Amino acid sequence: MRPTVKNKIALISPQGFLDSGNVNTVLNIDDIEYILKSDLNAVFISLKSIVFFNASAIQTLSTVFIKNIMAKKHINVGFCDYDKRKYDLLLKYLDGEPKIILLESSGLVSLFFGSASHESQRVLVWNDNTVRKSMILYKLLEKGCVGVAANSKEEFLSAEDNEYDYKVENCYLGGSGDNIQHYTKSNMVVYVFSSFLDSEITDTFDTVSHRNYLRTGFKVYALDCSFVVGINTHAINFLSRLAVSGAEYNATFVIVGFDEAKIGSMVKKELEQSGVLFRKNLNDVFEDEALIKASMFNTPTKNTSKKSLTKQTIKSLSSLVDSTIHTIEVMTKLKSEKLSLKLTKLDLLDVKEEFVATSIGFYGHIEGVVVLIFQKDIARKACAILSGTENIKDIDMLDFIGELINITMGKAKTVLSSKNLIIKMTLPKTFANISEIRSSFESKDGVLVDFLFENQKFMFFLTP
Repeated sequence: MRPTVKNKIALISPQGFLDSGNVNTVLNIDDIEYILKSDLNAVFISLKSIVFFNASAIQTLSTVFIKNIMAKKHINVGFCDYDKRKYDLLLKYLDGEPKIILLESSGLVSLFFGSASHESQRVLVWNDNTVRKSMILYKLLEKGCVGVAANSKEEFLSAEDNEYDYKVENCYLGGSGDNIQHYTKSNMVVYVFSSFLDSEITDTFDTVSHRNYLRTGFKVYALDCSFVVGINTHAINFLSRLAVSGAEYNATFVIVGFDEAKIGSMVKKELEQSGVLFRKNLNDVFEDEALIKASMFNTPTKNTSKKSLTKQTIKSLSSLVDSTIHTIEVMTKLKSEKLSLKLTKLDLLDVKEEFVATSIGFYGHIEGVVVLIFQKDIARKACAILSGTENIKDIDMLDFIGELINITMGKAKTVLSSKNLIIKMTLPKTFANISEIRSSFESKDGVLVDFLFENQKFMFFLTP
């Protein structure tokens, strides 16, 4: 089906039913060839005139997008023009974390990816997933729009339509594609499990990423089983091994949402003997003073052998730094001034100003740890667009700078991918003060790049 093209966006608009019987007519070989030869920013399939679609059709089209278009050309792809019911089905059929983009309307496709200017347009954003909301707000800033973060769904729904050019809620700008969702809050890693847990957990749980989280220094892991309907012996043994393997890193594992009524007293006792704690809900975890203290206890990353940055990692430094500085400039609307670049240990002994920091590990074709160290005022300004206010509590600001490094490394990951360098990232870790930063990184060698943002100090540190 030949797409219509406007402002460098190709829109494909099928009608009626979309299933395995007619999916090939929507995006065939000739269409793909036309798309690859054209100068386009994005290709979207509109579901506006679709009465029904099934999982097979959506999964097939998503695979074609990824393997036949994204793999050959850097271009944005996805679905648009849907209601809440269709959005929920799309997420369900694409395993909750699709690698393609979902936008509520073709107008939003034009806003995010079109060649026409949308500068200064006001856009109200709500998403109960803070990482997704942050990505949307950042993309709006890049386009020159005024992104406004609603503090609650009620605030979003009560806002008058004539106050904003667009209201964005049920949208998704791409993700990791991991089967088991996970995120960080207050330096705790939260894994979200669902449905029935059985032997397949060993396939869907990313043990490589988890080991990197342990090495990076995360101390508390909440296993959210609130949406789990049942669990068998294989999964119980897996969770038990997970807790035991974390013992050498002094890691604490907390299962949330499971009680004796769900798993039985014997199973609960068995897991407790493995060192697992139990809590009723996530709020009980986030408000537990002992767990909060443990999560904020930063120790140097565990290293059994001396590592150094590879030549390929050093060559990739400019991609990492440029993505970071561009993101902060967009967030703060301030220009950066580069002061110095040197191979050195991270020496913070003479630092007198208040600083906060965030770090994230990456591995694959290249590997290392990026540490972003902000003077507090610039951190607060950079996080204002994500929080909706500069009056942020310090504990909340740490979560927001964690989101910020996710955005910067997401941009760097895309740039590196275009150079055939594939990386995966750990979750971000945050540091509340100079003492915490020193305890984790001051003995490490690396590349230190110093910047100023209107006399506010910022440091980019890359270490093995």
